[in-house]
Amino acid sequence: MAVFALTGDFCSGKSSVAALLKKKKAAVFDCDRAVHAVYRDKSGTVYKSIVRRFKGAVTPAGNISRRRLGAIVFADPSKLDCLEKIVHPAVIGRLKAWIAQRKKNTIAIAEVPLLFEAGLSKMFTGVIVVKSSSDVIKKRALSKRGIGFDRALQRINRYMPIREKIKQADFVVENDGTLAQLAKSVDRLWKSLQTFV
Repeated sequence: MAVFALTGDFCSGKSSVAALLKKKKAAVFDCDRAVHAVYRDKSGTVYKSIVRRFKGAVTPAGNISRRRLGAIVFADPSKLDCLEKIVHPAVIGRLKAWIAQRKKNTIAIAEVPLLFEAGLSKMFTGVIVVKSSSDVIKKRALSKRGIGFDRALQRINRYMPIREKIKQADFVVENDGTLAQLAKSVDRLWKSLQTFV
């Protein structure tokens, strides 16, 4: 079994790369989806802790609004640290359980946005970093996420610079072009990943 971490900057296209690898029959774990799941679990400790500490992030229906929560924590580093201490252990637990269930002779991909920041890189066979230019990230932040570049940059600057991530990567996927170009890059990546099985 070979388990690779997939990481990169905010809006770099990690999910697009993961989707293309999934089409090639790689098993894929999405940390963002795991975060969504723990936010929705109203009986869980993560939900209860967030509701208690970040009341402004809760909708009238009692749901955690990621947009509201993001606005709160990215404006205050101490609040972001607090949130990460609540959420990371739960998500890492789910990730470890998922890895333990993988079968031999398979390729698995875990999309982990904060891979290096959380000190998780040693858990994996190798690391794939998705890289996009600041101009491309700006366009994606505006069109897909509905947030301005300043807010996207605020998130990016909170974490390890992409050049440092690239230094620690085993594979780098450039994602400034079209989806067809990205698919060709992923084809080459897939051939390389298969040599680990």
